[in-house]
Amino acid sequence: PKVADTDKDGLSDGEEIKIGTDPMVADVDEDGLSDGEEIALKTNPLKADSDGDGLSDWIEVNVLDTNPLQADSDGDGTNDGDEDSDFDGLTNAIELHIHKTNPKVADTDEDRLSDGIEVNVLNTDPLKADSNGNGVIDGNEDFDSDGLPNASELNLFDTNPVIYDTDGDGLSDGDEINTHKTDPFLPDTDGDGLTDTGEVKLHNTNPNSVDTDGDKLSDNDEVYIETNPLKADPDGDGVLDGDEDADKDGLTNFDELYLYKTDPKDADTDGDTLIDGDEVKLKTDPLVIDTDGDGVLDRDEDADSDGLTNADELYKYLTNPLVVDTDGDKLSDRIELLVLTTNPLNKDTDEDGVLDGNEDFDKDGLTNLVELYIHKTDPRVADTDQDSLSDGF
Repeated sequence: PKVADTDKDGLSDGEEIKIGTDPMVADVDEDGLSDGEEIALKTNPLKADSDGDGLSDWIEVNVLDTNPLQADSDGDGTNDGDEDSDFDGLTNAIELHIHKTNPKVADTDEDRLSDGIEVNVLNTDPLKADSNGNGVIDGNEDFDSDGLPNASELNLFDTNPVIYDTDGDGLSDGDEINTHKTDPFLPDTDGDGLTDTGEVKLHNTNPNSVDTDGDKLSDNDEVYIETNPLKADPDGDGVLDGDEDADKDGLTNFDELYLYKTDPKDADTDGDTLIDGDEVKLKTDPLVIDTDGDGVLDRDEDADSDGLTNADELYKYLTNPLVVDTDGDKLSDRIELLVLTTNPLNKDTDEDGVLDGNEDFDKDGLTNLVELYIHKTDPRVADTDQDSLSDGF
């Protein structure tokens, strides 16, 4: 009765009785702050967590420097207990109450790994720098045996420290980074259509270069058309593979692959009997058998309206399907072939010095040209209407 403050908590026994605390116990709510300190701070000496944010008043005052009277000290919409003050992937409350780690230090045990990574990814002890006691700190361990320490994977390269091959391309993360200088997140670093492991282990091409040999063709396309992706001119003819014409259709491999999207191994990509090069010249689509959708296949069209199909002109008669009169003798190719039986590739078939159009085959006094295009008479018959008078008369 002679001692004013029996528990020496800074409050007289009378004050304690008045506010409901125990004058025999210095810290009634066991939050680390004496009852007197709580009264001074205006926290509740009967409640370990005055503001109900999941953190004791002592932790807020002495560790986190947050306000023990406000659940959300910074007003960002997240309670102080749910904040992650050290940005280690663990909330303050979880660090303090579950893992006993320091909520203001991202790497409590200083092993080069954040507490969150140790808990959520590696299952190591965030309170022990060397969890397994083998003499190597957790950050320097290589859990996935890919040639990279855990800390390097996490802090430098962002690869997965528990997956040997992050991008699943057949090369370990360590080999990609240290040996091949490829991207451990991309199965095909150079985007040429071949996986990094395919380039390194199968084709011996450069996984960082689309065109290893610089012949204008990607490595993957060379593999497809069966040229050598390591040699620009494997046949030694002085022509780069990109400029060769593998299917002899009149288009270079490069043009087929990258301009027209045709198959450099198939002379007639769309199967309409017109080779791709000829379709390009005709301005038909080498990928579609009926370019204009009129129901007539491109081969059966008559581009120059001379009465002969494109296919016949190209492959049967060898005339120009874009020119009515291939040899320039004033007669259409069809007339020469199917009417006069002259050579549509030679303007003077009989080589007498007179153009086929100026000849007079039926000796009626009219040239073939005049009969055909002016009088519409038959240049093979002197008396077209059989009236006993020659057409010329």
